[in-house]
Amino acid sequence: MHRLIAALVAATLLAILSSHLLDAQQRDAEPFAAEGIPAVPLPDPPVEYRTADGQGIRVSVVTTGLTYPWGLAFLPDGSALVTERLGALRVIREGALDPSPLSGVPEVFTGTALAGLMDVAVHPEFSDNRWVYLTYSKPTDAGSTVALARGRLDGHVLSEVRDIFVSDADGAAAGASRLLFAPDGTLYMTLGGAFGGRRPSAQDPGSHVGKVLRLRDDGTAPDDNPFVGQAGHRPEVFSLGHRNP
Repeated sequence: MHRLIAALVAATLLAILSSHLLDAQQRDAEPFAAEGIPAVPLPDPPVEYRTADGQGIRVSVVTTGLTYPWGLAFLPDGSALVTERLGALRVIREGALDPSPLSGVPEVFTGTALAGLMDVAVHPEFSDNRWVYLTYSKPTDAGSTVALARGRLDGHVLSEVRDIFVSDADGAAAGASRLLFAPDGTLYMTLGGAFGGRRPSAQDPGSHVGKVLRLRDDGTAPDDNPFVGQAGHRPEVFSLGHRNP
């Protein structure tokens, strides 16, 4: 099981790193290879690597057919939820990709290089509450912003889906978000977009751009966050000064 997890995580990280090579422009809302970087074919799997600290990693192909995979989360039964950047939430069961995406996913904006359906996480008490969390580029009049949605997984459907947090990372900054539940049950959410003219926003405690946020499982800010109660500071902010965390 640990090898399966390592394989899926490595494959997902490869897709994420590839997406970060994109510049701020986009052709037909589809990802494209960075110019001047030749395509290097991957060796036949399985492939074994060793990290700088000596940790061995064995990468095997678990499934194929995913289109621009971005996020990955495991369910208690060993199935995996995988987000596709263009807006689909897929399920892998026993090494087989379900041909039909889950229904109920919010409408996703994909008009800029890092926009789309991003990360997925399952609640630590998923077996009891069935909550699934998604970060995505939410369409707005200005283009898009990054939002956190929550819904209950019921068979092949996400029900009761609603945004529980909507950031101010709008326009070209609306991209690159990850999720992680901490042992205390709080949810960490990253927000990138601190590039070009938005770089100073990463140091602005009153902006969500270029931040790591700490939220309750309902999207509100915990009372013990470091900037709660400080004028000009967003209460959700946990750390600042990031580009695309």
